This record gives sequence, C-alpha cells and structure tokens, in this order.
Amino acid sequence: MAEQTDLIAAIRALVQSEMVDVNTSLNGEVVDYANGLATIKPLASKRFPDGDVLDFPNIPNVPMRWPSFNGGKCGIKGPIRKGDKVLIIFSQQATDGTDDERRFDLADAYAVPCANQMVAQATNNDDMIMWFGAAYIKITADG
Repeated sequence: MAEQTDLIAAIRALVQSEMVDVNTSLNGEVVDYANGLATIKPLASKRFPDGDVLDFPNIPNVPMRWPSFNGGKCGIKGPIRKGDKVLIIFSQQATDGTDDERRFDLADAYAVPCANQMVAQATNNDDMIMWFGAAYIKITADG
C-alpha cells in the first residue's frame, strides 16, 4: 500500500510543479499606458510548492481590452491612468502569431479595466451606464 501512496504523492508533486507556470488571471495595476498598451504590475505574488514567494515582475506591452456589448453594437472606452486597477488575463496560446508551445504565459496577457464603482446605478441589466467621477449617463434599451 505504501507504493501506491508514494506514487500518488509523486504524481501530485509533478502536477503542482507544472502548474506553478500556469497563469490564468490576476488583479493588476497600471504602471504606464500609451497607444493602447500598458505596463501592468500584478497585485499578487507567485507562490511555489516549496514555500518560496516571489513578486511577479511588471508586464510590459499589455494590450488593453475595452468592454463591448449587444453583439458589438455598443461599448465604452475611458482614460487610463497610472494606478488604475485591471484584470490581467493570460491567453491559452501565444498571441504574437508564433507557433511555439507557450501556454498561459506572462507575455500573452490582456488587461481589462475593472474598478466597478457604479453598482448603485446598475439596477437594470438592459441599460448602458457610463460614468466620470460622480456624473453618469444611463442609456436605456429603448433610447
């Protein structure tokens, strides 16, 4: 029975060691932004199976993705500033057109601005809401 337990432990250790390089999504903060590309600081640390903890490096040249809705008929874009919070999403495959085997790599990231502060005005799922400071515009489905 000890051999089976050892085998299971070995398989778990192998999977954990491989998963340490799989990135799915992280909260982040804009360090710099120009021409649709941002440098993003991940707001988490990488934790290794042996207990080591390292800060993620800043990720340069991350394309910003803007929300669109209703089949692409409406969307929104806003001013991005240093310190803005984003969700960093890591692609399942290389995004630079190469045929390499890269998966969920820091080099294949996208950022989505995501400071959800308009919850009080978001009472109807059919409305489009845009805000700037305390001011907001609500566009209903019927115009």
